[in-house]
Amino acid sequence: MVALGPPLGALAFVIWIKTDWGISLFFLVPLSLVAIPSLAVSASSLLRLIAIWLVATLGTLVAAPFIATYETTQSISNTAVLGSRSILANQLTKAWRMRFNSRWAVIAATTEVAEHMAFYSPDHPAPFTPGELWTAGLTSLEEARLLGFIGICDPSDPRVPTCRSWMNANAAGAERLTMTTQRSFFGMVGPTKVWEVYVIPPALNLRSNRS
Repeated sequence: MVALGPPLGALAFVIWIKTDWGISLFFLVPLSLVAIPSLAVSASSLLRLIAIWLVATLGTLVAAPFIATYETTQSISNTAVLGSRSILANQLTKAWRMRFNSRWAVIAATTEVAEHMAFYSPDHPAPFTPGELWTAGLTSLEEARLLGFIGICDPSDPRVPTCRSWMNANAAGAERLTMTTQRSFFGMVGPTKVWEVYVIPPALNLRSNRS
């Protein structure tokens, strides 16, 4: 019920579900199967599974630095992999606080960019994805306009025309910035990444300035 109920309910009530929500099925389905009494999964089997998991996890932990170094070497010029999104999140957080002396509440960008901003920024802004028929449910366009938001377009993303069009329609009076980031890892310097940034102030700030 827990694993299959939400997708079936979404189909029945014609509700869109983010694909990321399906990740839980990878964990819930095995647990549901183990809980079925008729399968009679023995305690010793569970202990062996735990032992295998522990060995695999510790092995991966030991190998992680070498895997990261190899992946970085292979993708040293790939901005999609080494896009410095964590650096951008910190830069934008500082820029927002300097301008408005308040918490950065909303980020408007593609899912790949917005989720990184929400994760890495200490303000954890709620993501809003321009051009999508449905949102994450964490904020709305009305709330974004009220609280103010930062919009980001990635010039290297093939969806950038949609992003720019949305910004032109919904962030026409924005302060426009061009920001660059660059990431280094174990002495290896990644590519320079360019971001198009749109800063819309909170509606309360606009009202106070007009008065």
